[in-house]
Amino acid sequence: MEEDRVLRLEEKIAWLEHYVRELDGVIQQLVGQIGTLKGELVEVREKQNALEDDQNPSSYEVPPHY
Repeated sequence: MEEDRVLRLEEKIAWLEHYVRELDGVIQQLVGQIGTLKGELVEVREKQNALEDDQNPSSYEVPPHY
């Protein structure tokens, strides 16, 4: 009886350890994806700012005949 209980507990612990390793792998993948997305977001913001600067009327110079 006691041996069965110990065996079940050991099996549960082994399963939990395996599950934690799997989750750790998933988390590491997500961390990598988040890093990639942050880099892409910075690029998109820079492009957006450049486009806004190009389209901003205050950035146009007044022609000399005005």
